[in-house]
Amino acid sequence: MDPERGRPLQIPLAVGLPEATAAAVALRAVLPPDVTAIGGHRRLTVLRLLSDTELDQLRPAVESLIASFRGMARVLVAALAQGAVGAEWLVHEHGEHCRFENAVSGVVVEACVDRPEELDPYFLLEFARTDAAHRVVAEACVEGFHDMCRVLNVFG
Repeated sequence: MDPERGRPLQIPLAVGLPEATAAAVALRAVLPPDVTAIGGHRRLTVLRLLSDTELDQLRPAVESLIASFRGMARVLVAALAQGAVGAEWLVHEHGEHCRFENAVSGVVVEACVDRPEELDPYFLLEFARTDAAHRVVAEACVEGFHDMCRVLNVFG
């Protein structure tokens, strides 16, 4: 079982979601760190994630991405608390999170208003995809959220 990057291995199962999820958890326990398994209804999906070598090559770009995200999140959350978010930012508060979208550049920063330095893989990936300065990380995350989870497990 050796899936290629960007080509998930789909394994049909004759079981429901709880059993498939349990199988995925058991499989992840024995897979190398750059492979993951996800249980779904009547299927198991196996993904090849970023390798250690790829992560080593991405290190400077990931460190820049994390620093940039945290800096912008802190500034935007502080501005929100002071009622001083710039007019170029569209603001959507939802629960403990707030989505800031720059109407000019398209950059999206979604942050926890109580802990703006917190790194969420989905939010960080969306930021990387919308900020051209961090496109190299976004493009390396072929498996999207799952690759970004691996990035954060290593660098976060």
